Amino acid sequence: MGSGQAEDPVWLAELLWTVAQGEIAPVQRAD
Repeated sequence: MGSGQAEDPVWLAELLWTVAQGEIAPVQRAD
């Protein structure tokens, strides 16, 4: 794993956001 991944929750936030968008509003996926 990267040396800064553990201290950079950005990738995690983006991942959770993407998953949330797909589960909350799969029809309103306005990319």
